[in-house]
Amino acid sequence: ADPEVGGASNALPCAGAIHPPAQYPTTHPKDAAACPDDTLKLEFVHGYRAHDARHNLAYAKSGHLCYHAAALGIAMHPTTRKQTFFRGHSDDIMCLAMHPRGDLVATGE
Repeated sequence: ADPEVGGASNALPCAGAIHPPAQYPTTHPKDAAACPDDTLKLEFVHGYRAHDARHNLAYAKSGHLCYHAAALGIAMHPTTRKQTFFRGHSDDIMCLAMHPRGDLVATGE
């Protein structure tokens, strides 16, 4: 029987052409095999609920835009686009109202 038939060169014909990048480290950090951080942090919400809700955007006295998406209340600074979140709902928010003073928002499921 021919040792080359069905051998490594037949199974991996491109193995000799694959090389690690020149900058690839030859040693790895001690914690390379450690599990990654398993916590998630909400940084930004794209979009808002519009298809079945009205009055879903309000302007706060501080200049923030207040709106909702799913079960999150969101206040976004229009210049920096930094968002803060209210996570007190267990179901989708369906309505939003701003106090006449402009410093208090109420949301409802």
